[in-house]
Order: sequence, then structure tokens, then C-alpha cells
Amino acid sequence: MIVLVHGWSFTPTVWDEVRACLPATLPVTAVDLGFYGTPSALPPIEEITLAVGHSYGVMWLLRQLPPSVPLLSVNGFARFCSGDGQSGGTPVRMVERMISRLGCDPLEVLDSFRARCGVTTRESGNPDSVALTAGLRALADDDQRSALRARQTVRALACADDEIAPATLSLETFRPEQLTLLPAGGHLLPLSQPAHVAEAIQSMVR
Repeated sequence: MIVLVHGWSFTPTVWDEVRACLPATLPVTAVDLGFYGTPSALPPIEEITLAVGHSYGVMWLLRQLPPSVPLLSVNGFARFCSGDGQSGGTPVRMVERMISRLGCDPLEVLDSFRARCGVTTRESGNPDSVALTAGLRALADDDQRSALRARQTVRALACADDEIAPATLSLETFRPEQLTLLPAGGHLLPLSQPAHVAEAIQSMVR
């Protein structure tokens, strides 16, 4: 079973175009982190043959799964913010500002962030401020670099023009043999380069 996990402020629909590029015979499920409704659970760990995370979804998967489960990172990271020996991340104060604004005007925070990602549409459903705040808190505080180093099989797709997880962060996070750095595609490779993501999934399955 291939498990897909979306990033902060998104839903499983971000994977729709990737899934359309995959063979129908390939078993795939997408986890919902519950930013706009009820979250869904991971399948049993023993059934997972590959975990694929987009952005924050990579950090979430690193917390959930043992090192034996292969991981494909798409625009992902093990620590989002700079500090503690990492220079390429986002300043913590920017995430803290989003947390403080989220309580007053969640739609404005979501619209602003998603516009930086390259989308202007809103997800269906009502934003769950508790889940969204918890996600931002993890982006500010969580550090899964040791979990990433312990993982046995890792591949990463990143973009030189990603404004959310810049190339400098990807180069700090992943070893050269793990990382494919694309010249363009932004922070939403599942939408901008779905065939490339699907091929990376199939390559790891093979």
C-alpha cells in the first residue's frame, strides 16, 4: 500500500492528478490530516510499502512511521524553521505570526499562505483552527532530522524556485544521492509536475 500525506492547509485532493498518472492496479490511499474536517488514520504499518509526503506531510510521516518504511519527500523537510544548526529554513517568528493571526482571521492566513504556494482557490469545508494551529506549532517546533537520518530508504523531489521550502533547505536536509532538484515547479509539485511525482513513486516501488 502506498500512502500519500498532504501538507499544511491542504487536503488529500492535492494528490488527485498524481493518482491519475499512476497505474490503476497500484494500491494507493491518501490520508486526511483533518484541516477541514475529520482526519483519517494511517493504514496498518505492516501494509505500507511506501510513504509519500508533501511539505509538512513529510515531517508528519517521520513522526508516525518506523525507519524501515521507505519515504518519498515532495517539497518536504525534516525541520521547517531555521536554528539549531539549520540555516536554510523559515524564521520561527514568521510561523509564530501566522499562529497569532490564525485565531483572528483564519481565512486570511490560509489565503495568504496558499497564494505563496501558487494557488488561489480555497478548500471545501470549514477550516479547523485547532488542527491548523497544531500543524503550525509543529512547523515552528518540530525537528525530525534524526528520524530522517535513521530512515533506511529516502528519496526527495524539490524545486529551485520553491518559496516555501527553498532549495537551500532541501540541500541541507537531504544527501546528494537522495535529492532530485528540479529547476521549476514551485512548492506544489503534485499539481505542477504530477507525472514526475508519479514516476518517482513508481521508480521506488520498482
